[in-house]
Amino acid sequence: MPSNRNRSGESARRREKSLLLNICLRCSGPRDSDSLVCNSCLEKRRQKRRDKDAQRKSDNLCRCGRKPEDGKELCKDCLQQARKNAEIQRSKHIKSGGCITCGKPPMPGTMTCAGCAARATDATIRRYNQNKKNGVCPFCGGQLGSNFRCDSCHKNHLKRSKEMQYRIRQQKGLFRF
Repeated sequence: MPSNRNRSGESARRREKSLLLNICLRCSGPRDSDSLVCNSCLEKRRQKRRDKDAQRKSDNLCRCGRKPEDGKELCKDCLQQARKNAEIQRSKHIKSGGCITCGKPPMPGTMTCAGCAARATDATIRRYNQNKKNGVCPFCGGQLGSNFRCDSCHKNHLKRSKEMQYRIRQQKGLFRF
């Protein structure tokens, strides 16, 4: 038999009770984090999400269950949302003075920590070698030009090297007029 009880404020009351008594909102066990649920309930939820994501990935679907963009793992909407969330995280990390990727203290003179810099370097080296193996521009993946780079990357390389030489001469005071 359906209850005639008004449940509109029940969620708020349970949340307040959870915070007041320091108990999990789901299992009523002791909670030891800032979250409303205990670590075991949190881990169960995360594992359930990982299993669901793995199943959808094996079915060649996006996390939300829709068909992903060509060559991507996510659909158009999820890609946009992921980019938006990443930008929000980066701006929070920048405001706090942390690494732009993870928020940990960055290396002096940079915006990233040592771990994130190493990961980025490893990823760049893997992409470079894979592109080289596939016979495309190792830097951008574009069509190769007359050099071992595409024409666009080659022009950018020449421009950067001229700028670098100019700065070196400027520092050493070796200008010829």
